[in-house]
Amino acid sequence: MFSHSCKALSPQALRLFRLLGLMPGSGISLAGAASLAGLGLSETRALLAELARANLLDESEPGRFTCHDLLRDYAAELAGDDERDEALHRLLDHLALTSVEAGVAFTPTRHRPHTPEPAAGVVVTPISTYEEALAWLMTEHPTLMSAMPHGTPTQTWLMGWSLADVLDRQAHYRDLLTSQQLAVAALEQLDDTDGLGRTLINLGRGLARTGRLDEATAALERAFDVYEGNPAGQAGVLLNIAMLCPDDRIAEAMEHTRRGLALFEECGDQYGQANALTGLAWGHGKLGEYAMAIDYAQRVMPMWQAMGHVLGQGETWDNLGTAYLGLGEHAKAVEAFTRSAEHFRLGGDRSLEADAYEELGDTHAAAGDTELAREAWQTS
Repeated sequence: MFSHSCKALSPQALRLFRLLGLMPGSGISLAGAASLAGLGLSETRALLAELARANLLDESEPGRFTCHDLLRDYAAELAGDDERDEALHRLLDHLALTSVEAGVAFTPTRHRPHTPEPAAGVVVTPISTYEEALAWLMTEHPTLMSAMPHGTPTQTWLMGWSLADVLDRQAHYRDLLTSQQLAVAALEQLDDTDGLGRTLINLGRGLARTGRLDEATAALERAFDVYEGNPAGQAGVLLNIAMLCPDDRIAEAMEHTRRGLALFEECGDQYGQANALTGLAWGHGKLGEYAMAIDYAQRVMPMWQAMGHVLGQGETWDNLGTAYLGLGEHAKAVEAFTRSAEHFRLGGDRSLEADAYEELGDTHAAAGDTELAREAWQTS
């Protein structure tokens, strides 16, 4: 049945169909298919339309195409060895390099990793806004996870770097862990100390999110050693170690954070300083030192606003809410937690948004408004 459909195809469409058998996932974008074939977007669009008319592909949504597993297996059998490796390399280049564009747009404060020139015929999709980045990363998330084991070390670690923040914020913690394990293994084959340090931090995050705290600590301690001579790198590690401290070790967390702040100040890293100040505001709130928490939060809020960092503003509003609630200033706490939830929603962090609504409900309850409390709790 499949062979009959293929006989009616033009030679160019048949070639593209064969190459589609190499897809690491069940779906592919127009730009991905063009990269796979080494063709322009217009020519590829026409060939994909021909395959769709032959019922060999489905256009599941505009510009995205899916292929049934049986058809994909059949296409893979037809693919010639002479084209297979180069075509797959082009597709993985498209995924790795476009994912970096998405990762930068998703978290603009992250330092862009060094990227190689794309192979000839590769389409790198430009992504400029947070919304575009989130949509692209979540659409391609399954494909990127499937592609990572097949990439070159550089392709694999770049895909892992690009996925780290979005998987964390969208609470895909198992995939966060797996992607960072693959990225660390890839970086161990490269001479990239900075990339290894960053990825060990992300690995620590993934291990912590999945409850493997001892392993998370070990990954972060390794990152600290990797970053020897790099104060900003070591400062980032210290802040992540602080986050692993349980509530009965807040004082220890605060000490790590103060050390990190001093290192960030030493090298003039404004983003790092804002992270550290936010951590100190959180720590003082946990210790019941609410006036100090407010002081640190008010000091750091303009920094986050100047950077346009939505999640940093959300965390700072959350710290203010905790402090105002502790002081019994319920109206201010309600405003703070409401704004915190809004910023977490805009920043795409589902877990923190839910936490903010739970805290908002607690605040309404403390103020004696059970109806509003119930409404906020149900939203969380």
